[in-house]
Amino acid sequence: MRVLVNATAVEDQSSGLGHYVISLMRALSDFPLELIAITPNPELLPDGIQAVKSPSWTRSHSTRLRSTPRYIYANTFMRYWLAKFRADVLFSPNHELMLFPPVPQVVVIHDIIPYFAPEEHRFLGTYYQDYLPKLLSYHVKHIVTVSNSTRDDLIKYFQLPPDKITAIHSGPGATLGYKELPQDIPRPYILYVGRLAPYKNLCNLVLAMGLLQDRFPHHIVIAGVAPPGLNGAVSDILKSAASAGITDRVKFLGYVPTEQLGSLYREASLLVLPSLYEGFGFPPLEAMSCGTPVAVSRIPALVETVGDAGVYFEPRSPKDIAGAIERLLSDQKLREEMIKRGKERARSFSWERTAGFMYEVLCNAARRGP
Repeated sequence: MRVLVNATAVEDQSSGLGHYVISLMRALSDFPLELIAITPNPELLPDGIQAVKSPSWTRSHSTRLRSTPRYIYANTFMRYWLAKFRADVLFSPNHELMLFPPVPQVVVIHDIIPYFAPEEHRFLGTYYQDYLPKLLSYHVKHIVTVSNSTRDDLIKYFQLPPDKITAIHSGPGATLGYKELPQDIPRPYILYVGRLAPYKNLCNLVLAMGLLQDRFPHHIVIAGVAPPGLNGAVSDILKSAASAGITDRVKFLGYVPTEQLGSLYREASLLVLPSLYEGFGFPPLEAMSCGTPVAVSRIPALVETVGDAGVYFEPRSPKDIAGAIERLLSDQKLREEMIKRGKERARSFSWERTAGFMYEVLCNAARRGP
């Protein structure tokens, strides 16, 4: 079976989505599939994957329009490659799907955050609210979500039939490296990894640390960048830090390559993920695999991912966030138990398992036809 993969989301500074595509394709290459990937960065793909290089304008960071160029490419030039390679299935690991595809199309929906926070996503907010539900209904053979939480959201808010959606958990995140960290990273530190966007709720994390500043010497180390058009997120975090009196305790690292990310997790006292919405949650799994305890929001996707291996808090309450952090910093017995559970929890996720379930979905779609 020949599968054309829309891998235009693989970029030189890949986020969770890019790592998802790379890791899944690496695992799928062990199955009896011929994978052909369309990507602007073929050098980042695993060995043995046939690749076609898409134009540089399909990179999201090359334009303020973000994913719009990838939509255009998926509905124009990608049709040529489908015909040229005589693909049996089109696999789109993101929402940038093809309209009226000539072959069965399988699409992965990671979350519907633009639906819940349209003010942060401009055109995507309107797209998720007004167009994506119909597109998924009429132009996609089968939908895969990375969590039962996102599957439930598609059924509830997009009113899609349950039998059209399969939840397949992601693997444990990126392949981490342990290169030495820069010396200017302050120690000890509490770590956040992810986008700098309002729905990530970093302002409340900063306010929570302000409540603890007299009890603990920790800094907040923030690894990640703001999406295009949301550069104001950094200034909002700094304003919160100033009001909490901890401006000198907040360190922005920007994008951290995976070669150093393992060391960043391992040297952290704990990881905190205070998101208001998530579709899955790679950072907690990555941190737990490194032996770092985690405190996360009590929201469906994170409860599903972290299980009993983390400490939870109400993300809209700085006081509750502070309480969770305090417990993990001051209770050594709890820390040791969470580290043990975290390692076990992280081992329960594997890309091989994800690929096995995905292979079944792809085969079923090919058998059923367009």
